[in-house]
Amino acid sequence: MSGTSDLAEGAAGRRRPRGSAPPGAGGRPYPSPEPTPRRYVFVYAVHYFFMKTKMTGFFQTCFYFGYTAMLCLGLAVLCGALGYLASAAFVRRIYRSIKCD
Repeated sequence: MSGTSDLAEGAAGRRRPRGSAPPGAGGRPYPSPEPTPRRYVFVYAVHYFFMKTKMTGFFQTCFYFGYTAMLCLGLAVLCGALGYLASAAFVRRIYRSIKCD
């Protein structure tokens, strides 16, 4: 095609509006809105802080939520790494079984 167009080439030759999310992305913003283990842990930590502990004061609160945030970040990295490694191993395994002549 010649000239400019308001459409970009998408998957399988389909046209999509320029600037829209690529196929499969779903247009989801980062961070993802899906519940993740780190969010469950952090929400439970907030609940535990207000309902079970008797902590008062600025420094206790800062330390509690600071360490909780670091734990949740570590959990997110761990889950992301495990997911990546598992999917990479799966892709390697299925492509290894394909015979190319």
